[in-house]
Order: sequence, then C-alpha cells, then structure tokens
Amino acid sequence: MVQCSLLKKLAKILSQARQEPIELSSGIINQGAGSQTRQLIGHTGKGQLRFLLKTTCIEKQPMLVAEANNLRQLKQTSTIRVPEVIWCGEASNEAVLLVEWLDFQSAGNWQQLAKKITELHRYPVANDTSQQPAYGWADDNYLGENLQKNGFKTRWCDFFAEQRIGVQLEQAARNNFVLGSVNLLIDQVRKKLSDHQPDISLVHGDFWSGNVGFCHKSPVIYDPACYYGDRETDFAMASLFGGFSPQFFSCCQQDWPLPAGWENRRVIYNLYHLLNHLNLFGSHWEADVHKALQQLLATTESA
Repeated sequence: MVQCSLLKKLAKILSQARQEPIELSSGIINQGAGSQTRQLIGHTGKGQLRFLLKTTCIEKQPMLVAEANNLRQLKQTSTIRVPEVIWCGEASNEAVLLVEWLDFQSAGNWQQLAKKITELHRYPVANDTSQQPAYGWADDNYLGENLQKNGFKTRWCDFFAEQRIGVQLEQAARNNFVLGSVNLLIDQVRKKLSDHQPDISLVHGDFWSGNVGFCHKSPVIYDPACYYGDRETDFAMASLFGGFSPQFFSCCQQDWPLPAGWENRRVIYNLYHLLNHLNLFGSHWEADVHKALQQLLATTESA
C-alpha cells in the first residue's frame, strides 16, 4: 500500500489544485518496468475521483520525469489523446507521477486509431520550438528502464545506426552477450539505411499494443518514448508483438502509404526493440536477436 505520508502529500497537492478538500486511498494495480502502478481514489464532498499513480525509487526519478514530459508534449500536438499529467515530483522519498485515470474498453475503433496516429506522424517539427529540424529529441528518455539516447542527427541512417542500434549493442556487450563486432554492425545498419531519408515524423517510440487503449471508443496512447524519426518505426513495433487489428494497418496504408523497401527496414527497426528486450530481460531474447542480425546481414548483402 502507499505510505500514509505520500497519500497526505498528494491529497494536499490535489486539494490545492482543485480548490476543494480531498482524501485519498489506494490499491496496487501492477508492478513492472521499474515502477509500481496504483489506482488512487479521491474522496470529496461531491463524490469520488480516480487517478493513476506511478512510484519508483528516487534513483529512477528521471524515468518518470521523461514520461511526464513526453505526455505533456504529445498533448500539446492536439492529435491523439494521452493521459493528462497532474503532478510529477518527489514525495516521501519516492519518485512520483500522477496522471488522470482512464477507463479502457476491450474494443475500440481501429480506423480512428489509424487516423490519429497518422495525424501525430504528420505533426510538423517546426511547430515544436523545443526541438531541432532533425532526427532526435531535445532530451534523452527511456525505453522501459533503458536510457534512450536522442542526440540530433541530420541523416536518418546516422541517427538510427548510432543512437539506436549502436547504443543497444554496446550495452549488450557490457552485459556479456556475444553478437559480433559492434562497429561492423553499426556500419551495416548505416549502409542499409543510407538511401532512406524519411520525412521527419513525431513518433510514439514504444508503440506496442500494451501502450494503446480505447476510452469511450476513442484511441489513447501512453508510456511514450518520443522522438522525431521515421514513422515506420512505430509500425514496425506494432507488428512485432501483435495485438493490433489488421484494419489499423490497412487504414494507415490508405491514409499515408509506406514507401518501397519498408519490409526490409522493419527488420532493422525491430532489431532495436529486440536488443532492448535482451538488455532488459536477458538471454530469453538472445535467439530472436541473432535471427534478426542474420536477416540484417542477409538483406544488406542483397541490397
């Protein structure tokens, strides 16, 4: 259960924000990705309110700060719904993120999700004054518990080879996984993507079915790892773990068709997520990574 001191601190913050007295109670929903997630029940004179609370140790506070910042920046695009950030900070020796509670339904409008994701991908980088007109993001963020480097690059092949595949390969080497020459594999990725300079799109970054929901049949995305990159990376991950309706992909293709060669690039883009899983969860993912590396080398040789 949540510490009484934390509940009192959050109740005070909410009472001040809402300008009405509020008392809080809680229960644990799940634990994972370095944090605990709980539902908070707010008791007021007018009834009950619900909130979603994430907590983790102080050392991991940058994870929650990055998540809060990404949610705020996605909300500013006015493209697709995200949970509203209510408060993020430190309380009772814990890192805390408090967001609105959303009641998700088991079914939703996949055509609407396709439309909204396309709007997100079309969001002009020029509208975001905190960013540069290049591939990357103004701040590093997190993919699970792993730091995601986002230094800006003007060439997509350099960004993905160095900031995505290279960083994960170096971490895998430190974790004693033998995957081959890091520099050679980085060069192979750069070579494979060298003739691909996609439109700069705002991407979710961790776009699997567990980070998508439907509230009153409208699509919602959450747990983002945003950056400006190739929109194909979102579709690649969406296809990696399943859970998306075929209607979603067909509607996306109809709204904004993916360019030729996307199927080969999907191998590279999903290698990033497989490497991340290897570094997060260990050897269970090693066979999948080796298979993806073999596919990468095969498609590079045939290119």
